[in-house]
Amino acid sequence: MNDQLGLARARTLTIGGVTTAALTLAAVFLPVPYVVEMPGPTLDVLGSADGVELIGVPEAPDHPVTGQLRLTTVRTRGSDRDLTVGEAAVSWISAADQVIPYDAAYPKASTKQEREERSAQQMVSSQELASVAALGALGLGVELRIVDALPGPAAEVLKPDDVLVSIDGTMVRDFEHLLRVLSAIPAGSTITVAIRRSGQSEEVTLRTLDDGAGGSRMGVTVGFALPVDVEFGIEGIGGSSAGAMFALGIVDKLGEVDLAAGRIVAGTGTVDPYGNIGPIGGIQQKMVGARRDGAEFFLAPRDNCPQVLGSIPPGLTVAAVATLNDALDALSAMRSGDLSDLATCDSLPNS
Repeated sequence: MNDQLGLARARTLTIGGVTTAALTLAAVFLPVPYVVEMPGPTLDVLGSADGVELIGVPEAPDHPVTGQLRLTTVRTRGSDRDLTVGEAAVSWISAADQVIPYDAAYPKASTKQEREERSAQQMVSSQELASVAALGALGLGVELRIVDALPGPAAEVLKPDDVLVSIDGTMVRDFEHLLRVLSAIPAGSTITVAIRRSGQSEEVTLRTLDDGAGGSRMGVTVGFALPVDVEFGIEGIGGSSAGAMFALGIVDKLGEVDLAAGRIVAGTGTVDPYGNIGPIGGIQQKMVGARRDGAEFFLAPRDNCPQVLGSIPPGLTVAAVATLNDALDALSAMRSGDLSDLATCDSLPNS
């Protein structure tokens, strides 16, 4: 009798143990509302992929390039809400990964296709802004170009691809200058706009619209007319965080200085038309990816310093940069070997 009871108890414990193990195993594969950000690939903007130059400048002078300028990326797992408990647990203990709530990563309801389209648009925009910033740093003129004229007076006299030269005799330097010039003109004024159309100089007149503050607006959408052609061969990467590295790549190709000078330099950051470098997400993962791919020098947006401090991989020197000129100065210091005056996150005030 006791033997039968013992056998029954053993069988019950065995079944219970197997059931518990099965449930535990099943739980490992349950999806959780989190995503994992991890180091992604890095690419040398001075090089090529599958035989296609990442940055092509047909008019660039032929000078030796002996180093690398690598853009950095973050790879995300769980964007389809398919991250499992097991995957999250592994990433949780990884120093290179970051586990964040799904809603924090994607705060606005959107489909995967919508996110990919938005990311692709951001990449195209970053390339244009990088081109403008780089050419400005090189002292090459960048002009304003009419992209579209809204229904109204401007549409009657201006066409897409017209280059804006001046308004009432005042040369227009850039978009911000255009806004300042127009804001000083009373709404409803008749202005003379000098343009260049198909290579020919012309003047047109139009009546301005109200900008809402008493000044004028023309009723046009403007873009940039570049004095040289810049082509990009980036595929499979989106977002705007590669802007700063694109700009440096263009400066390297069009300028006379081999910016990396035989070293592997990586970095990140958005860039605006005036060369201001802005913060990005995933800076820790990008530094890890950069070091993994051989970088010894990293350019980080100054506004990302709070995330940089305490997260720098061994062997990586990180410069804090706020502008494209800051980045060029940091690269100059790297080439000289004198980093005593290099701005780093821990050397900045309030860091």
